[in-house]
Amino acid sequence: AGPLAAAVFAGMLPGGLLAGTICDSWVGRKPLLLITLTANVTTAIWTAYVNGPIELIVVRFLAGIAIGATEPPLFALATELSPPKHRGLCVSFVASFWMVGNLVVAVVGLVVFRYLVWSWRYYVLICATPAVLGLLMLAMCVPESPRFLAYVRRDIGGAVSSAN
Repeated sequence: AGPLAAAVFAGMLPGGLLAGTICDSWVGRKPLLLITLTANVTTAIWTAYVNGPIELIVVRFLAGIAIGATEPPLFALATELSPPKHRGLCVSFVASFWMVGNLVVAVVGLVVFRYLVWSWRYYVLICATPAVLGLLMLAMCVPESPRFLAYVRRDIGGAVSSAN
């Protein structure tokens, strides 16, 4: 279990470091977040179909990269789209979902393993559901960061439209 758990965290570090640079310089917050959530869903599905422990560790490392890369654009968007008066509360609310997610997957694990007695592969697929929902909600409801549009793309009209 040690190398498997370590693989996720080992992937999160380079994922987070690279994503911060990429979302600030090239792609933007929303597009990068769409990419990383898609990678989260993809690696979760891939995890359910692995054929051995080495492949599982490699896939979990890749999942860690996607998880780590989700955080910089997520927190940047939460910060930049929140009203200044409530910014701290909004960002804290977003950050708290890391712990909410941990509690949810623990309950799902209890139900899947103790009561339904299903395979861990079903558990992994079920745990991908929030990433799918987040991906859909992001695509439909969240604008690009006005700050990114104004300062990086020099799109003042897009920034004003996104801010409203």
